[in-house]
Amino acid sequence: GELCEGDGECGTVDSLNNCEGFDVYRKRSAESIQVSAPGTCSAPLELSTLSSPFSSTTSGMPALSPAVPNSGNCGSSDTTNSKVFVVTLQPGQAITLRQTSNTYDSVHMLRYGGECPGTNTVRCVDDPDDAEVSWQNTLSQPQRVFYMQSGYSSSSQGDFVLEWNIITTTSPSPPSAASPPPLLTSSPPGGVPEYYPSGVQLNVPESTITAGGWTICY
Repeated sequence: GELCEGDGECGTVDSLNNCEGFDVYRKRSAESIQVSAPGTCSAPLELSTLSSPFSSTTSGMPALSPAVPNSGNCGSSDTTNSKVFVVTLQPGQAITLRQTSNTYDSVHMLRYGGECPGTNTVRCVDDPDDAEVSWQNTLSQPQRVFYMQSGYSSSSQGDFVLEWNIITTTSPSPPSAASPPPLLTSSPPGGVPEYYPSGVQLNVPESTITAGGWTICY
């Protein structure tokens, strides 16, 4: 069909068009279209697309939505301007994050699992502002990890520099089994010798302990 202008020109109301039998459109005003701002819970910033250290700000950002209950002495971090970051950690991976500088009284929080702002709290820090937070995925499935940069009070907002490091750990390889001692290829008179480690041997009719610590059986 054809797009109608939504001005009632076909004998319809302004909010609905049906200029042709199958051309039906509902008018939407620009105010009804909501676009999530980057750095909110609806559109967290992907650390995998950013370079560390990263300069940013919480000025002009909304409060966390949905709100996160305070964990420890974290001030009003659930009601003040916040910037949200996210990264997906594979099993065995770990991440550390810290502020290298800021211009306000900040609070930062690390959570993981589920949708933003995460279902599990790793740590929520008021002071010191540059305290490092970290978490390792010891689970069997990839996990989304959320870092939230907030403020101590509803008026706390400003600039900050965030740095992070993602570490991939691997399990050490199990030790390999000891190699058996080599067999001699020389054939003394009367038969081919078989070499065993020195010590008590079972089912060996004749044996001789040599100076090298081996038992030669004929």
